[in-house]
Amino acid sequence: MNHPIPTRMRTVFNSFTRELFHYERFRRVLNLGCGHDIDREGGCYSDYFIADEIFRVDINSTTEYAEQECVFSGGRKMANPVDVFASANELPFADASFDLVFCNWAFHDFDREKAIKEILRVLTYGGKFFCTFCRPPESFMMDTYNLLKEHFQLSLVFRLVLLERLDGRDGSAVAFYGTRR
Repeated sequence: MNHPIPTRMRTVFNSFTRELFHYERFRRVLNLGCGHDIDREGGCYSDYFIADEIFRVDINSTTEYAEQECVFSGGRKMANPVDVFASANELPFADASFDLVFCNWAFHDFDREKAIKEILRVLTYGGKFFCTFCRPPESFMMDTYNLLKEHFQLSLVFRLVLLERLDGRDGSAVAFYGTRR
């Protein structure tokens, strides 16, 4: 279910996400499925948070972004934007390690049930979970909503629909944000 995300939609969601996290401080953040960690606007997803520690996790250790030097906002450079190579289905972290799990534009690539089980394991009670995905079929969105509401007090369910034709389809994206019960 990997679909290209319309640039305008991603820009709107990224702006919304930066605002959402702008006023909250976190101890430890897990950026799950981080990819190259660079947003559409040339910024760094890791800069969205005020956090003591941020761990960027992605499953793919052989992709181009893991082997080239990436330039982040503010002129900072990092040889490898991924801190830990791991699957969302088997996270190599201790129980209750994070107070925010952030999964931007990657959740649709995971085995949802296994990933949620691992996210719940590494997330502290009262910790936050945020995920976005694009162009979800209605059934995928509702199944994900039902799975998440079992474990999280959802404070935000945001759906953006752009009526712009891109490869023959309208664009839509969904964000879920909740607190672990």
